[in-house]
Amino acid sequence: MYLFDTDFIISLVRGDKGAESFAKKVDEEMAYRAISAILVHEYLLGVYFSCRRKPQKLLEMLRKS
Repeated sequence: MYLFDTDFIISLVRGDKGAESFAKKVDEEMAYRAISAILVHEYLLGVYFSCRRKPQKLLEMLRKS
């Protein structure tokens, strides 16, 4: 089982090749994958604070997630 952390998810969203490679490896293993409620909170809070002056950008980023 894999419990992904915030750093990994952010790297994956940003298109980091190492994160993408690891995600593919985990996908091939057919292992259980999980994220925590804390990660969801941290990620969405980060999106909000990075985009709060540009509401349209916030909506675009949430749609990608």
